[in-house]
Amino acid sequence: MLLCAVVLLTVRLTSADVSWTPESPRWLVMKGRFDDAEGVVRRIAKFNKLPYPGDIMNAIRKEGVPLDDKNRKRFTALDLMTSSIIRNRTFLLFYLWFATSIGYYGLTFQITSLAGNKYLNFFIGASVEMVAYISVIYIIKRFGRRKPLTFYFLLAGSCCILAGVIPFAGTGDDISKASTSFAIIGRFGMGGVFSVILVYTSELYPTVIRSIGMGGCYFLTRVGGLLAPQILLLGDYTHKSVPIIAFGALSVIGGFLTLILPETLGRKLPDSIEDAEKMRGNKIIKNVDERSNRTPAVNEGFNGDTQTHL
Repeated sequence: MLLCAVVLLTVRLTSADVSWTPESPRWLVMKGRFDDAEGVVRRIAKFNKLPYPGDIMNAIRKEGVPLDDKNRKRFTALDLMTSSIIRNRTFLLFYLWFATSIGYYGLTFQITSLAGNKYLNFFIGASVEMVAYISVIYIIKRFGRRKPLTFYFLLAGSCCILAGVIPFAGTGDDISKASTSFAIIGRFGMGGVFSVILVYTSELYPTVIRSIGMGGCYFLTRVGGLLAPQILLLGDYTHKSVPIIAFGALSVIGGFLTLILPETLGRKLPDSIEDAEKMRGNKIIKNVDERSNRTPAVNEGFNGDTQTHL
């Protein structure tokens, strides 16, 4: 009964949070609701202690609605496959989200069956995961998205593999504690992966197909969540270390595949598929050219960079 009450309270709080969330100013402008858009922008500027961009909003109001909804192209999931760059990037992101989900949920389910007090293990695992969530806020501002995601993937994967391999070295309390410790560190890594990949994916997809691409990634996330418990069952028929080693291998592969993707920190968010195709390179854009009021080399690639990026 208590559990039902807690779940109901959570749903209520979530519903209230959605009702307080402001609508996207861009969507409001596209619908011709300029007064509502100005209100949202004023709230954003006030919260961030920035001056209200009155000149920009007045120019937007004078320009009017860019296109009539009837004349605007309707994008579908097929548009994820029309461009070779976007298609390859989509398949890569699908794998990364699948590996993230299967590793995260697999570790979450298995951590209570590791050596030691299962309640203490779960508490420590949840605590280090919270540390990962908070630290990511500052890390991605300094080091971008690509490198931290690679680091978290490799950290989680290597720790999971070590946690699975250590029991083969022998038995004893120290061996069990070492295996549990590496598994908890692996959960820290997976928490970091989940935090970074959400921001990174939304910046890789252009505006016109962002929701479609994110929806496809979320679908693969649910598939991974469904398969994670089934992989854990392999431990009952083979060896108890097989599932966690499998989670680690998927994460390590994901870490190396992340290196193929371009860096997005400091770049203009792509609006069209063409903009997303031009987003290449692994350098972080830090300064803005004030004279032209744009980020330098936003979609111009990088001279001398022969590395392949999707």
